[in-house]
Amino acid sequence: MATHQELPVFDHSAADFNKVGPRRAFMERYFQALSLWDTDKVQELRVRCMEGICTKLRAKRVKRVGQPFFEHLADKKVWYNILSLANLPFEDHPWPSSKEAMPPQNDLSEGVAWFYQDWRLRKQSRPESVGESSKAPKSEASAKDKDTPGPQTQPAVVAETSQNSPAVAKDTVVKYDPSIPFALQAKQRAAAAGTAHQSSVASAAPKSVLGQQTQRPLGGQQAYGIGSSIWAPKPPAEPKPSANPKPPADHSADVSKVASAISEIALDVAAAESAKKEKQKEKTAADTEAADLKAKRLYQKEQEANAIFDAEMVNVTNQRHEIESQRTAEAKALALANGCSEDDWQEFVEVDDREPINPMNEAIPVRHDFGVNDVKFAGPMEPNPEYLEDIWDDLRLRKYEVGPICGPFEIALPKWMDFHDLVLGNDGTLFNMIEDEGLIDIDVRVTWSMGNHGPASLIVGPKPTRIFEGHDKNQWLRVRNTWIKVAEWVAGVYEGYTHRLTDFLRYRQQQEIMGVSFLSLDEIVAALVKGWNNISDDEKKAAFEAQSNREELDVWIPQIHAILSQEYEYASKIAKVWVFREGTNVLGRLRAMEHAWAVFQPFHAYEWAQNVRDEYFGRNN
Repeated sequence: MATHQELPVFDHSAADFNKVGPRRAFMERYFQALSLWDTDKVQELRVRCMEGICTKLRAKRVKRVGQPFFEHLADKKVWYNILSLANLPFEDHPWPSSKEAMPPQNDLSEGVAWFYQDWRLRKQSRPESVGESSKAPKSEASAKDKDTPGPQTQPAVVAETSQNSPAVAKDTVVKYDPSIPFALQAKQRAAAAGTAHQSSVASAAPKSVLGQQTQRPLGGQQAYGIGSSIWAPKPPAEPKPSANPKPPADHSADVSKVASAISEIALDVAAAESAKKEKQKEKTAADTEAADLKAKRLYQKEQEANAIFDAEMVNVTNQRHEIESQRTAEAKALALANGCSEDDWQEFVEVDDREPINPMNEAIPVRHDFGVNDVKFAGPMEPNPEYLEDIWDDLRLRKYEVGPICGPFEIALPKWMDFHDLVLGNDGTLFNMIEDEGLIDIDVRVTWSMGNHGPASLIVGPKPTRIFEGHDKNQWLRVRNTWIKVAEWVAGVYEGYTHRLTDFLRYRQQQEIMGVSFLSLDEIVAALVKGWNNISDDEKKAAFEAQSNREELDVWIPQIHAILSQEYEYASKIAKVWVFREGTNVLGRLRAMEHAWAVFQPFHAYEWAQNVRDEYFGRNN
């Protein structure tokens, strides 16, 4: 097992554990990383696990379960069996899916569990008379052996029909091929069972291995006349009629029982397949309709954003003319002051040749409506809880387990949070940027846990796919510093802020390069507790404010985009006018402008925002 080398990096943030393919692909990657994967042995282990599940289901008198439930439970048992065989603690490698994600037992969307139905069928194919015949006294068995001396053929074990007596044929075990539909096999097995019964009665006479009638031993042969040779074979003696002749065994009830079971299973399969197709059809139609509605709504918002952008460009153009007029007047005055003619004013103008802040081809970043996209899966593999506990204690952070800080380096999220918009992004594009752009340290991970409503908390810790060095104090500090950044961002989410985690971490990285000072951990924790208490006191109000802020941002984004399409000389002045233009929510407008600007020019955005912020507080003091 890999212990002294770096384990391969893998990510299951996009894996859907309700589907067999992604689930088993993740299991294979996970155990390959631990050097515990052997495809053939895992397949054998899976079969044993499935048989164990079948035994328990039959003990509970369960006749059928859904295929999703059965496969999910089998994979979970395989997971823990591999860990058990490797003597690895379950706590360090928990099953990645929650109990709530377990498919219900009666989920027939993919049909009934074929393995369990086949297993039940094999058990039912053994007639009850087998158990009764096995209880015959030994004396009777030995008497039968004396009646049929000589070599005896062994009964066929699988699908072949035994050539021995009907009593032996009862031990035949019928196996079914799971690759062939049960309905087709039902007809074949029923027909074969009837044919076998007829042939078993017709071939009741004992035969030798070569198919000839059994001869008497030489010691039992006698002369029948002078012309007869003592070596000549004599006709077999007529069997004496039994005092109590037994009628031939009637297996029709057993055949009927098996055929009935097969028919019942075939009907179940057909009904389940029909229900599965209907449910899939309904789901596809619902998904298509929902996707169409989202697409139409997003297109509508894009059209609205373009209209807002065009209207704002009129204001931008007017303000640009005012700025140019003012600059010309100042240049003329400066020319006169220097003894020159007003016509020479161009000689006294400082030309700013910087390009527009927004690239010319940059599209307006329109967002989906608040909360329209659900997130139903957990994040990448969580850090080892024991490692988190050790770092938490060694850094003496236990005193900060208050309010929403629900564990070492873990912070609770509000239920109304638009996680898809603020963290994940379409197909995880926003979240993947955190590692792809190196916004956090390479050995640190940010992930999330799931609750009943969706993402429940953000967790920071050592990346589990890398070797953890418990004595590496620098890694402790890297984990803490990343967690502090995430904590500050979450405190903003509690207040209804709309900037995304990726943008926040990117901007914070640039601010660190600038040497900007940040809030202390005590100040951040105090902000977290205050915000969480406000949410707890009135969750509906907090959710409404967050949604209102998002809807307000939908109007601001195209306006900001129009302003930032200008060169710095104009954009910096027009942006300040825009921040104070409405006279309300000045700090909210300032944050929106600063973070939009920081995506392209973080240094100028921070410097400009600090000046405007100082002016705002100077006006209000």
